[in-house]
Amino acid sequence: MSIRTVKVCEECGKQTTNGDSWLVMSSIEIRYAGSNKELFCSNIDLDLCSPGCLLRYISRNLEHAQSRNIADRDAADIRKLAAGRAA
Repeated sequence: MSIRTVKVCEECGKQTTNGDSWLVMSSIEIRYAGSNKELFCSNIDLDLCSPGCLLRYISRNLEHAQSRNIADRDAADIRKLAAGRAA
């Protein structure tokens, strides 16, 4: 009995048994310049079928991280305003 390994692109879902020309991203860390605050980090191995899928994967995750940071900043501003009114 033979065993076949199938690679699946993390971004588009394309499948192949021959991943010779695929990209494998083992880790990525993106930080804000100056503050060194982490924006996006991934330490898992990702199989991506093309440079386009790599860019879409990173872009989608950065967009999600940015919207999360904006919501966190807005919540912090609301807490500061509430604390100022209570004083």
